[in-house]
Amino acid sequence: MQKISNDLENKIIDLYNQGYKIKDISKICKVHPTTVSRVANRNSLCRECSKLTLSEKINICKLYNLGKTCSDIAKLYNVSRNTISTILHNNNINIRRSNLDTYFEEAVQMYSNGYSLTQISNKYKFSRSNFSIRLKKLGIPVINTQNMLKFNEHIFDIIDTEEKAY
Repeated sequence: MQKISNDLENKIIDLYNQGYKIKDISKICKVHPTTVSRVANRNSLCRECSKLTLSEKINICKLYNLGKTCSDIAKLYNVSRNTISTILHNNNINIRRSNLDTYFEEAVQMYSNGYSLTQISNKYKFSRSNFSIRLKKLGIPVINTQNMLKFNEHIFDIIDTEEKAY
């Protein structure tokens, strides 16, 4: 793979920041669209980021440092979670690990003690489905108790009504 010149990279960045589509930039600069995407990624360019004001970006950083998640902040500003991550990255803020990574061992212990996936994921505020996937990867059987039939297996121990006799 041949490296592009600094001048060409700067031209790609300028066109990208002006709102040109990747396909159009690749035609103008006579490079493959993948090259344009790589330049954009390498330079942390983000179209949604440019729609946010400086004060909004500062507030996003503050909210994250106060403990809000990228997903929660993204919902507040109606942008993608990746946009929030890019803003944080551009401001040298390390992205926290997910709660699932932080509390996984405790969660597994709770699951083995009979707590449901839903109870555990609600307590630690992580994805129920991701927790289920991680359990399965460890070979731990995942039982969905919500779909199990619930019945009284001792109902016919004493036949005391006409209905039980049939």
